[in-house]
Amino acid sequence: MQQMQFKLRPEGRLNKDFPWQIFATGWVAIAKAVAWMFSEIAIPGTELILAQYLVFSVIFIILGIGAWNMKKWAQIGLIVFSVADLFLFFFFNYYAVLQLAPESLVFTQFFMLLSGPVGDLALIFLVLSASRYFGKSYPFDPAR
Repeated sequence: MQQMQFKLRPEGRLNKDFPWQIFATGWVAIAKAVAWMFSEIAIPGTELILAQYLVFSVIFIILGIGAWNMKKWAQIGLIVFSVADLFLFFFFNYYAVLQLAPESLVFTQFFMLLSGPVGDLALIFLVLSASRYFGKSYPFDPAR
């Protein structure tokens, strides 16, 4: 029985025949997590938002690396957590606190673009467009 390996940086991800959707999915998930890790909301009563950022940051880093490894659980996890983040955005409006800092408008716009609904929808689109690659091992064999 062949043991499946999970690598932090799969060497095949930089080859020309590596699916660009998988490559982009991993980077968007990791960039989203890093944006959350380095954002700080210094407003009293936002501890729940900070906890969400911390938990989702760790999860999206793991799922991004799992996407590079073409793991099926990463595909499911990215869809579930992107939908959960969309739910939190629309029903709890956690990102409204970012609008309180007009002096950092560029950062706020970048943050909203990457880790807001646009980033979630991009992740869902990328995962669905790359669904045929998940569960396979690299090197990718188009005949399989």
